[in-house]
Amino acid sequence: MSLQSKYSKEVRKELSLFPIWIPGAKVEPGDIGTINKGIFERQTSLAQMYPDLKFKVTQSSLSTPFRFVSKDSHAGTISGSAQMPTGSLPADVDASVEVRFGSKGGVVFSANGITQYSIDNLHEVRSFLEEQRSTWPHSYVLAGTIHRAQKFTVLVSDEAGVTATLSGDAEALKQFDLAHASVSVKSMSSNGYQTQGQGAVTLRTYGFNLFGYGSKLLSDDEKPPSSDEFIEVSARDPNFD
Repeated sequence: MSLQSKYSKEVRKELSLFPIWIPGAKVEPGDIGTINKGIFERQTSLAQMYPDLKFKVTQSSLSTPFRFVSKDSHAGTISGSAQMPTGSLPADVDASVEVRFGSKGGVVFSANGITQYSIDNLHEVRSFLEEQRSTWPHSYVLAGTIHRAQKFTVLVSDEAGVTATLSGDAEALKQFDLAHASVSVKSMSSNGYQTQGQGAVTLRTYGFNLFGYGSKLLSDDEKPPSSDEFIEVSARDPNFD
C-alpha cells in the first residue's frame, strides 16, 4: 500500500472526511475533481464549468482539533532535561516524544485551529446540478466543505518498526498536541512521509451516485440513493479502500 493510500484510509476511517494530499494544498469550496483511492484530485471548478451559477462561501471556527494516532502505533514516554511533575508543566520546559509505528505502518495526524469553509447555498447548488445532470463529467465530485488548519503535523509510514521523534513544549507533548506551535519533527527513520504546515487538510464532497456510494454501509432493507441525486459522498465507504 502506498503512503498516500495508507494516509487516505486512516484519515477517512478516523475522521469520516476525505484527506487533501498533499496536506496544505490549495483546495477551495466549489472545486470539482475525482476521487482516486480516497484522495480528492482537483480538475476544474463550478466557476469554470457553470459561470452563471452563483454560490456563497461561509466560514466558521471549530472548537475541537482534528487529532488521531493509528491504533497499531503508539507514543513513547516524554523525556526532557527536567523532571516531569504531575499536573501542569512550566511553559518553557522542552521535551521530546518518540512515535513508533505498528507492524503495518500507520498515521499520526494533528491539526489545530480548524476553520470550516462551506458552500452556504448548497441545496440550491445541488438542485441546479441535478438539472444539469447531462453536463456533469462522469465520476466527478464537488468539494462542498473544506477544513483548513492554522497548523498541522502529519506522519505517515507503510512499514513496520519506523520511528519518529518530535520535540517541543512539554505540556503540549503531554497532551499529544503535535500541532502545537512549539512542536517540530526532529527525525523519522526509514522510508516515510512527514510534514508540518498550515492550510487545507480535509473536505466533504458531493456527487451523483454512479457507483452506489455508501451501498456497502446500508442494511439489507435499505436502498442506495438514485443516480440522479446529487448527494454527499461517504468518506467511509469501503469502495474507496
